[in-house]
Amino acid sequence: IVKGIQLAFDQIESRVGNTEISLVIRDDGDENGQWQAEAEEANARQAISDDAAIAYLGPMNSGAAQISIPLTNRAGLAQISPSTTWPGLTKPGFAQGQPAIFYPTGQRNFFRTCGTDDVQGPAAAEWARELGFRSFYVLDDGEAYGAGIAALFSQRAVQLGLTDLGRQTIDKRATDFREVLTAVKQAAPDVVYFGGTVANGAALLVQQMRALNIEAAFMGPDAVLDTTLIDIAGPAAEGVYATFVGAPPDQLQTEIGQEFTAAYRQKYGEAPEAYALLGYDAARTLITVMQQAPALDRASVLAGLAVARDYE
Repeated sequence: IVKGIQLAFDQIESRVGNTEISLVIRDDGDENGQWQAEAEEANARQAISDDAAIAYLGPMNSGAAQISIPLTNRAGLAQISPSTTWPGLTKPGFAQGQPAIFYPTGQRNFFRTCGTDDVQGPAAAEWARELGFRSFYVLDDGEAYGAGIAALFSQRAVQLGLTDLGRQTIDKRATDFREVLTAVKQAAPDVVYFGGTVANGAALLVQQMRALNIEAAFMGPDAVLDTTLIDIAGPAAEGVYATFVGAPPDQLQTEIGQEFTAAYRQKYGEAPEAYALLGYDAARTLITVMQQAPALDRASVLAGLAVARDYE
């Protein structure tokens, strides 16, 4: 994500008109990649307190967004995320009080370039049926994103006639999931669906499933579509199924999509991973609005984003 954003800034040489702009990068994760509430709050407050800050790009996780959005909302600071897919951040009907509780001023300031889990979760269930799976067991990491998409997958899977054999919320900080997986093995599902991220146990779950000779397939959402899963799980990652909320970078057919992939390869010497393109789009949209804004201030940028349409 950060590389995609950085590429967009580099392509305009970090200038909008005669004004130099800066990209300040902050991290809300610990050494294991798990987002931290206090870090996300500190990042948002730091941006808010900087009078020169006119937009907040991020965060990566939906749970973290629930912390930062109310803060940036009160400050009138535009926020764009490339990867927070929990629908309740912007759409009613998914959790009590959401999304209104995230916008204390009553006005929206949060936008995103990614699709949402009310599409992704059911799509995974339909894919599972197409693959011939007839029963499933659900695990989730207990976070807004993980538990939410797991529920959306389950609801659609049952509607499609798949048999629900159980569900557990794991301890995302655990170093051993064999007790959880023993119950999975006894249930003998065709597929285990995991709602969560690589940092919250996906790789270890895959490893230990194979070590316990659990024959079920493993499926997860966009957060497991990451080379980190392969780096950690090794050969056990072979055969994992994952959905994503956009086109894979190597399958982008539009001219601008192909130009992005080529520019990314040239700059970084590697192919872009899934979310790089959505980070790039978030930054490009922001830059376009800044180029068209009557002034480079928070109010002008937020007003421009609120009416932004038809960006390619």
